[in-house]
Amino acid sequence: MDWQWLTLTLNQGFTWTLYNSIEASLLVLLILLCQQLGKKHFSIRWHHAVWFLLLWKLAVPWSTDSTISLYNWLPASPWTSIQGAHPPTEPIVLPTEALHPHKFALQPDASLANEASFSWISLLSLIWIGGVAIFAVTMTRNTYRLLSQLKNDAFVQDEAILRVFSNAKNRWASPSPFPCA
Repeated sequence: MDWQWLTLTLNQGFTWTLYNSIEASLLVLLILLCQQLGKKHFSIRWHHAVWFLLLWKLAVPWSTDSTISLYNWLPASPWTSIQGAHPPTEPIVLPTEALHPHKFALQPDASLANEASFSWISLLSLIWIGGVAIFAVTMTRNTYRLLSQLKNDAFVQDEAILRVFSNAKNRWASPSPFPCA
């Protein structure tokens, strides 16, 4: 298994998630500021509708570049710099170690010690993916428990409860929210 590729992919995913979370947090702060400043000037409908900007940002985290974007004040994301990189135009020359790995497998290499240096982003991404895994296992277990409890529960048979439920259902189905009694 290629651990460097896995580490790089994990770091990129974590960095991308972190950067988009920071952007969404800034959008929340901007929405709250606009709502406080325009409290008397805008209707309640506008105050609720502006939150769809946040929903859009969270649902579609990729966006087009704009010169007037407030996100231009943020430092460039490593994710965007990797995506914007062009493929190399020159042919890639492999070292002899890559062509014949069995010859060099037993020879100690000093560069491996430098590559194994500590990285905060790697540590944070490992903690993040561990939390995601724990959350996924917990949610799967809780969903399974709920479904098994629902499967074992008996349906309501009490006529009084069924009558109250039917009356409530009919009230909500009527055209007026306040039916005349």
